[in-house]
Amino acid sequence: KDALMTCLIQRNTTVPTRKSKVFTVASPGQQSVWLQILEGELPFAKDNHVVGQLRLDGLQPAAGMGDRPLVEVGFDLDANDVLHVTAADLGSGASSKASFPFDARWR
Repeated sequence: KDALMTCLIQRNTTVPTRKSKVFTVASPGQQSVWLQILEGELPFAKDNHVVGQLRLDGLQPAAGMGDRPLVEVGFDLDANDVLHVTAADLGSGASSKASFPFDARWR
């Protein structure tokens, strides 16, 4: 099954910019998640460029969501074309972050 990509920062967005979105995880009771950071606009993840990965551990179910954790993912693209990615579990408060400098090979 092909994974779909969710685009948070659209092409030609003025920088610096910050966008975030809350996601649920794939499985009830899931305790960790790998985020694949992609650049591109195609609907399937496999058709876009991999920028990097980020892992978030310590997930706990969010209030009112049963066994499903909620993860807020934030993308912050600064004036120097460095992409800062954060992921925070809304149930436990656990968080992870990584930065990815612009690479001309992405384009």
